[in-house]
Amino acid sequence: MIEPETTSKIARLRPYLSVHEAAELLRTTRRALYSLIERGQLGKAVLRLGRRILIKRKELTALLEKNRE
Repeated sequence: MIEPETTSKIARLRPYLSVHEAAELLRTTRRALYSLIERGQLGKAVLRLGRRILIKRKELTALLEKNRE
C-alpha cells in the first residue's frame, strides 16, 4: 500500500487533480468542492470526462491567487 505522504508527493507533480486531492489541497471537504463545481465557481479549472471530474492544478492555483488579492 502507498503511504499517504507518498501519494501527496505524486499528486503535486500531476497537472490534474482528483476532487479528493483538490479538496485536500484546499483544506476543505469533497462535498464543499462538489458544491463549488456545481455552482460554476471554479470556472475553467474543472474538466469533466464522462462521470469523472478532474481539477486543473494551474487553473486552481491561479484562481486562488486571484481571490487572495
